[in-house]
Parts: sequence; C-alpha cells; structure tokens
Amino acid sequence: MNDAPDTPQLSRRTVLHTTTLAGAAIGLGLPHMTARTSPAYADAPPDLPALGDHPRALHFRNPENALRGANPPGYEDWERVYSSLNGIIVKAMSDDAYRPPVIAEFANRLKLRHPEQLVMAHVNGFSRVPTHAPHFFAGHWLYKAGTTLTQPAAPDDTVLHVADPSVFSVGVGSYRDRGDDVGITLPADPGSQVPWRTAEQVSVVAIDTEANTITVTRGKYGTSSLPWAEGDYLAAHVVAGPYGPADSTPLAWHYNFTTTCPRDASGRNCADALVAELTDHFSPDGLLENFDGAEFDVHFFTLEHSTQRDADADADGVADRGILDGANVQGLGVLALAEKLRERFPTKVFTADGHYIRHQVSPNPASTTYVHQRNFATFNGIETEGFLDQNDYEVAGWSEALNILDYWHSRTTGGPRLSYVQQKYLDEMPPRNPVTRFTRLRLMAAGAVLTGSALGQLTRPEFMGTIDELTRGTDGVLNWLGQPVGHRIRMATHGPDLFHNQGRRWSQSFVARFYGSDVATIAADRGRGIDGRTMLIRSTAGASTALPGDEMTIRIPDVDVPGPDLCLKLQVSVDPLAGYPSAVARYVRCRVGDSLQSGWANPDGVELFFYHRDIGPGTVDLEFIIEGHRDVVFEDLQAYGAPDLVAQEFDNGLVLANPSTRPATFDLTELVPGRSYRRLTASELQDGVTNDGSPVGATVTLEPIDGLFLVRQP
Repeated sequence: MNDAPDTPQLSRRTVLHTTTLAGAAIGLGLPHMTARTSPAYADAPPDLPALGDHPRALHFRNPENALRGANPPGYEDWERVYSSLNGIIVKAMSDDAYRPPVIAEFANRLKLRHPEQLVMAHVNGFSRVPTHAPHFFAGHWLYKAGTTLTQPAAPDDTVLHVADPSVFSVGVGSYRDRGDDVGITLPADPGSQVPWRTAEQVSVVAIDTEANTITVTRGKYGTSSLPWAEGDYLAAHVVAGPYGPADSTPLAWHYNFTTTCPRDASGRNCADALVAELTDHFSPDGLLENFDGAEFDVHFFTLEHSTQRDADADADGVADRGILDGANVQGLGVLALAEKLRERFPTKVFTADGHYIRHQVSPNPASTTYVHQRNFATFNGIETEGFLDQNDYEVAGWSEALNILDYWHSRTTGGPRLSYVQQKYLDEMPPRNPVTRFTRLRLMAAGAVLTGSALGQLTRPEFMGTIDELTRGTDGVLNWLGQPVGHRIRMATHGPDLFHNQGRRWSQSFVARFYGSDVATIAADRGRGIDGRTMLIRSTAGASTALPGDEMTIRIPDVDVPGPDLCLKLQVSVDPLAGYPSAVARYVRCRVGDSLQSGWANPDGVELFFYHRDIGPGTVDLEFIIEGHRDVVFEDLQAYGAPDLVAQEFDNGLVLANPSTRPATFDLTELVPGRSYRRLTASELQDGVTNDGSPVGATVTLEPIDGLFLVRQP
C-alpha cells in the first residue's frame, strides 16, 4: 500500500490556465497585472487660447502625418509650422496602427515649450490592434456569436473541425480580403458567460463548409497554441480596419464597452483596462505625459454598425447586438467609461465624435446606423467631421449642426467647453472648385464661432495655408474676434409667424391639428409657455424602456409655406429617457419631405431651430420624431417662411452666415447700428475676391452657402 499523500489532480482547465500564464506575451489570454498608478490630477489646466477668444483653431492630425513620411522634419522646423494655431490633435498612441515615438516626443516637447498650446491625443474610441494591447485580456473584446469544436485539436493542428463554419468569413476588414481573427476558449458553464480566462487567438485562412472545417494560423498575437477538446468554444472578433498599411497592419478588434463585458482575474472590464492604460500614458514619463486630454474618435452609443450585426455583448454565445433585458448595454457601458475617465482625470479635456444623433447610411435595414456617444455630463465637447457631416458638402444639415453644438456648449456640468468642427469634406478632396471650396470653408468657420466651437484645420499648410478667417487675413492675428457681443441674431425670426402665435397659446383647435399613431396630444397647463399653456405629447403604447430606434411621431399637415424655405423654432422639454441617467438627452427631429433636421432636448427645456431649405412654396406636412415613449412638452412653436440667415457681433468683428442656396443681403444698419467694418485682406492662394480688404457699406451680400468675417473699424 502506498502511504504517500494523494497527488492533487489538475483539471484540464487548470492545466490550460497554467500554460497560458507561461506563454502569453501581450495579455490576450491573460489580464495585464502591472499597471502603474499616478497621483491624482488635482490642478486645473492653465488658461488656453483654444478655450478663450474666437476664432479658435487647432491643427488636426497634420502634425502627426508630417512625421510619418520618408523625410520627417526636425523639431524646430516642425514646431515652426504647428505652433501657429491654438493647439494640435495628434494620434500618438499605437492603438489602431503603429505610430512612431517621435510623434509623442514632439507633441510633449511642444507643450513644454508652449504651455499656451492645447495638446490633445486622438484615440480610437471603438477598436484597436491586438499587437499593442498590454492591459487587455481576451474577454475584453467584442465577439460575434460563435460555435464549438466537434473534434479535439492538438497544438499543431491547423485544420479545426467546427459545428457551424458559417459563422466565420475570409472576407472581413475594410478591403474584404482578410480572414476572421478568432478566439478559442473553454465552454461556458450552463447559464454563464464564456470565461475567456484561458484563450488562444487564431486567424482563419480557409473555410470548408462541406467538411465543416476551418483552416487557421495558430497562436497569433502573442498567445500560445494550446490543446483544445471537443465542445470548446470559438468566436470571431468584430473587426474594423486595417487603419495602417494593409500589408503590415492587423485588423482592429472592437472593444466590448458594454456593462456585460467579461471581467479579468482582477475584476476589470474593458473600460477599466482602457482607463488603466491612459493612466500609464498620462503619468510622469508616460507617452502622453504633457497632453491636456484626449479625443475619442468613432465612439458609439449603440452596436448598430453592419459589422456588429452578430455581436454577442454578454459572451453567452448568442448574438444580441448589445440589447439585453430591454436595455442598451452598449450605451450604458459608454456612459460608465466616461464617468470612470472623469473620476480618474478630473481636469483633463475629453471630447468625442458627436455629430451623428442617429444616422442610417442607407434605407436598407441591414445597413450601418451611426449613433454617437452622449457623455453630456462628463465630456467637454465633441468633434464634428464637416459641418455637420463630411459628406454634406452642400451643408444641408446646417441647423442640426448648430443645435448639436449649441447643446454641448450650453451644458451646465462645469469645466471648460471644447468642441471643434473638423475642416473635412470627402467629396472635395482634392478640391474640385476653388471658389465653392472657400465658400464652404467660410460657412464652416462661421458655424464654429457661432456655436463657441474651434475649427480643426485639416488642410495641409503647403496647400493653401491656414484659412484667412482664422488669422484676420494677412494681419496674422489669432483669436482676433474676441468674445460675442449680445445674442446671436437669426434673421428669419424677424418675419411673421406662419402659425399666427397659435403655437404659443396652444388652443385646443390648434392642438387638434396634430396627429400620430400611438400618440395623444393634449393642451395642458404645465406652467410654461405663454399664459402657462403647452402641448403635451404622450405615448399611448405604454412602453417603459427606450431601445435604439424607439420613437414617437406626430404630424401637422397642410402648413402653407410662402417661399422656398421654412424655419421652425421649437421650445421643448422632455421627461428623461427611460433606463438612462437624467443627463442623457433625447433627440427631437423635424422632417419636411426629404429634409430632416435634429437636436437634443432635456427636462429643463431647450430651444431648437429647424431649417428646411428649398421645400416650397406650397403646402407641406411637418413631422416631429421624438426618441423614446415618455412625455414631451412643446412649449413654443413658431414657423417662418425665410432662410436661416445668422449674424453675430463680436468685440472686434462681425460674422455672417448664409446657409441658403440663394444670395442673401444683410442690412448692417439694422444688425449693428453705428458700427463700421472692412473685409479681410486675403493671403496668397486664398479668396482675394471676397476678402479684398475694402470697407463695407450699409449692406453686404453673401453668395449661396457662404459665410463672411468682417473686421470692426475704429
């Protein structure tokens, strides 16, 4: 008889976990355990011109691109060009593609030598390459619903037998030429998540649907080839990119920011891992040591991208697209990430894409729908790519852009406000028409200063230099306008109200003109509006939750429009969106024919302006689309048959905007009586016809879809 103590029997799960500990190189099968900590950032950021007088201007991404070529400049030459505005936004992290260290080096050095410059990191807000992800473990990524092995696989097997090969593809990525990146892990216990604590990453090379096999490259991205058993679980990553050279850049894996994301051995979810990484980077001697903050690009509130169609947010092996138990766990997770960032970095400046309220790429229900983050209570502002959209060269979304930027600027959560409008139009690169290019850039710049936003300068300096409106032409003066004087003037409101004040007093007969399915409209006394009268909009559907795309719609038919354009001014308040913190606003949209404009609303009440151009003359139907099913109160609704011409006086100048498709004349004697102005003097390569330095008289005419910056004279 053997009197030796019993030898403990190691389970297969324990053996695999031990093997992973020995072999994981970058934490894709094992959580990273060596994150540094840094002291709390208690000091407020210094006064920055980018947060002060107008116009505010930032170099966007060009400072980084200048350092990625074959012959990058030295620091002094680089600084001479890129210290010329109020700051820079650069991608210094190798999160979605490799970035040479010189980018961070030069940006940190710029901040040290020029403390007045705003220096921001550009961060991919929804995906990253797995080759630069030390803080993340296998369960922090977003996977599609997967399948199981039907035969064991030894570490050197490259042909894997699977129950359902149809869940994999060899045509993913931007160019549809990559095989899926796939995670392999142990199966979930009944009613539990897939564990992902032990994992191997592989890439699909070929698929045989008849034999139910996939051919793969084993042990990818720093993981070890492990033995797997029948019944073990495989799932393809939700991917994007590649964002760098196609022959050397891996696919980017989507983060799983949902509240149901699996947690690593330290109890961290994906959001915690990203905060830990940024803590390292913002710490002394970190990559972003001197940076003022970060901009989170492509940061989405829902999982409605076409690539996320089969996403499994809670890692239970079933596709859910981030909707679980009637909740949008992606949106709630993005809000939680923002709160963690703000708690960890109380004085850093954080912005994110915010120009898409709800944008469906095509009428096809399977197409991508973009819904950007709603971190109103925690972030400092947003980026818009174009005004409002990089594909909207005709600036048809003018009033929606103003509504969105106004909302972010007027939020009351404290801290500096920083939104910026990126100078970017996809169908105008390279420029097809120099004249219209300048009109669009001027209108974009006007929209930025009218909403308290900066302009992100994307045009390369060697192409035409900084646009004259940012530097007072040849005078070369930054932030020359100063601060706004008085309120912004929307000239359409100076005309007659087409509703004859009915949308202010809300008689029962006027309210009765509105109708909608599953919606009741009620004239009610809510203590607001003229004489306390309002229109209450209440859902009759009884829905208590708000899922992406849940909406109420009301219509008012047969509105007479005397001219080509229609402007609507709406004062509206809404009950909080069901299932979200009260700071999460609800969208309100207005449609007239093919013209759709949007804005944000909250319980405190906001004023929205909807400009529909070229929809008349004639009789039109108005349609209001409101997110969710909780109560909405229309307090004041007015309609004007005029274009949305806008004017704003500043300390040292005047900004005019004409978003209409016809020339428009502004009477300066009415807008700014007693003031005199001159035009800018154009620099070389820019618009010397519009900006000829001449004084302007009592009136000034703007071309269609154009803006104008005038200099105040003594």
